[in-house]
Amino acid sequence: MKVLVLAGGEGTRLRPLSKPKQFVSFQNNETLLEMTLKRFASFETFVSVGSGQEGELEGTFPLSRTIIEPERKNTGPAICYAIYMLTERGELGPEDLLCVCPSDHYFEDNAALIQAMEEGRKWAEKGDIVLFGHQARTANPHLGYITPEGQFIEKPPLEVAEELVKSGAYWNLGIFLFRIDAFQRELAEHAPNLMGSFDAMPSISIDKALMQKCRKIRMIPVRGKWMDLGSWDAIYEFILEKH
Repeated sequence: MKVLVLAGGEGTRLRPLSKPKQFVSFQNNETLLEMTLKRFASFETFVSVGSGQEGELEGTFPLSRTIIEPERKNTGPAICYAIYMLTERGELGPEDLLCVCPSDHYFEDNAALIQAMEEGRKWAEKGDIVLFGHQARTANPHLGYITPEGQFIEKPPLEVAEELVKSGAYWNLGIFLFRIDAFQRELAEHAPNLMGSFDAMPSISIDKALMQKCRKIRMIPVRGKWMDLGSWDAIYEFILEKH
C-alpha cells in the first residue's frame, strides 16, 4: 500500500493566514503536513502540491516524491494527475493499492487510522473503492456524509445534515483506498473527463465527480478523535484541546 497526500489546497476558509493551513505550524512547531507525513511514516508516501508551493516542502519532503499540479483544480484533477504522473514514472502499477489522504486533518489516535487502512486493504484488493468514516457527532454542512446503508452525500444543507446525524451517518474523512486498475475502471465509467489531459479536466472534487456514483463502495469506520481543521472554529477547538 502506498500513500498520496494532497497538499495543494489554498486554505481560503482560513484567511487572513499568510499561507495555506497545511504549511502552518500548529503543534510542537510542526505543520499539519508534517504531522500527516509522520502519521504515514511506515508507508511509501508521495505528496501532491500546487504550482509554486513546492518550496514549502524544502527540508521536509524530497522533491523526487512530489507531484506538482500545473494549476489548482480541486481534488478530482489533483488525484488523477498524480496517479498519471506516478504511473509514467514507474512508481505505480495497475495492481498497486493507493491510499489518498488530506494534509490538514487531525487524528488523536494515528494507530486507529492505520488499523482501519489495513482492514480496508482486503476490500480494496478485491476491487472495491474504500472510504473511511467517523461517527458524526454534530451536523456540519461543510462535511460529506456516508449513511449506514453506504450512500455517499457530499456537503448537504444543514437540515439534511441534522437528519443524517440522527440516522447514525458517518462523516466522510476524505480518505480513499483503491487498486489503481479498479479506480481507473470507475473513472472510465463515471468520470471519463478526468482521464484526458490536465488542461481539459474540469475543476471538480473527486467526491462529486466519482465517489457519489461508484457502485463498489466499502466504508470502514475509524475510531478515536478526528478533526477536519478547515475552519477557524475547528482550529480553535484543536488549540483548546492541546493546551
